[in-house]
Amino acid sequence: MKTNFTQELLVRHLYGETTEAERELIARELVLNESLHTELEELLEAKGLLNGKMKQPSNTSIRIIMEYSDKTEHLQES
Repeated sequence: MKTNFTQELLVRHLYGETTEAERELIARELVLNESLHTELEELLEAKGLLNGKMKQPSNTSIRIIMEYSDKTEHLQES
């Protein structure tokens, strides 16, 4: 029986959202199927690039939000 590996299954695998049976199946197929292995490597690279682009708000943005929050909190108390 030939299993159809979808990109969704590989993405779920990258994020640790597959079952043990799916992980075993993927591991076996990766040994046998070079194109699947290549696709998984490309997805890993894309995941790394996306994770590298995640940024935190600047200190100025945090200060503005906190000041606004402080002002609105005092308005509600009045």
